[in-house]
Amino acid sequence: MIYVLMISIIVTSGYIGKNIAQKYNNRVKLYSNLIKFANFLLLNINGFNDNISSIIEKFDDDEKFLNLSKLLLFGKSTDEILAQSSLIMPYKNLTEKERKCVAEFYSKLGKYNTESQLHYISSYKSLFENEFKEAVAVQKQKGSISFKISISIGVLICIFII
Repeated sequence: MIYVLMISIIVTSGYIGKNIAQKYNNRVKLYSNLIKFANFLLLNINGFNDNISSIIEKFDDDEKFLNLSKLLLFGKSTDEILAQSSLIMPYKNLTEKERKCVAEFYSKLGKYNTESQLHYISSYKSLFENEFKEAVAVQKQKGSISFKISISIGVLICIFII
């Protein structure tokens, strides 16, 4: 019986560590999707005669990202977005400053002529690339450590039980 308890403690602590690491993975994934989306817009904005919401529909990458994009494009507030349970994880891991930056990117899409829009998207793409690099560095540093520390804590608890 004691072995079952110890295994469950280690598994639970590993699960907690995995969830903590997932926070950093989600942030990296969100910035990766933003970069892909900006590239998609840069490559295809001249070819579309549609409005920006129709263009977003043609970006078929990640369903959660697509839903988040639609909400941001239509000017939903952070509170409204966080109320959407399917969108919480990719978006809630951003700081308030990062959320404002992402919301600002979407708020100005489709508001300018094509050349201005291309320049606007390019500048945000470079900003997202910098944030992506930072997110990857943080993920490597804190993501793997959080999992290792949580497993170690689980093992220590098991040692104290013995």
